[in-house]
Amino acid sequence: MKLPSTLKTPILIESRRATLLTSDPDRLASIEAHNRNEAKRAVIAQLEKIGPLRKWLGLKEKSDDPASDWPLLAIALAQKFLPGFRIKDKSLGKNRGRKKEWDWERHCQLMADVELLQREKQRSDREACFMLATNSKFKPRWGKYSQRTLRNKLIKARQEEGNVFNLIRKQAKDLNAISDDKLLDILVDVFSITKK
Repeated sequence: MKLPSTLKTPILIESRRATLLTSDPDRLASIEAHNRNEAKRAVIAQLEKIGPLRKWLGLKEKSDDPASDWPLLAIALAQKFLPGFRIKDKSLGKNRGRKKEWDWERHCQLMADVELLQREKQRSDREACFMLATNSKFKPRWGKYSQRTLRNKLIKARQEEGNVFNLIRKQAKDLNAISDDKLLDILVDVFSITKK
């Protein structure tokens, strides 16, 4: 959430200093009183900013339990600025970096579209990936990727053990259940660009 201007603007005070030549007790008392008033004004201004600070941190305007009000505010601030106060769930894994967009289904789509192009005409993987990246028919699905990226993803898709199609293919081969050509037919029928 964007920091509101109230919390960006510093509180300005104007304190006075006694010089070495200031020896008048009334003058020294006046300077001290002025500085105390400025300090009090600064604290009041800080307290007035607590409401906007609570709102910025996503806390209620006022806590139900005044005793826990300040510790909650302190913890919320610490979580915002100090990594040692942040809570991370280890079971969720690492959430850094870009979101993973190449799941098993995306890999199957790529393999299916390459297979479709290779069946249409004898093409190498490189030629098929070039067509996926440049041909208007495939642009909605693959246009944002370069030929090189598609080629690298194709290699990964064919090797990746987490790809469901590869697991089915291996199981079918081990059981002699279905031919590889028939499995590729199913892949193209289910995942190719012609089946949206």
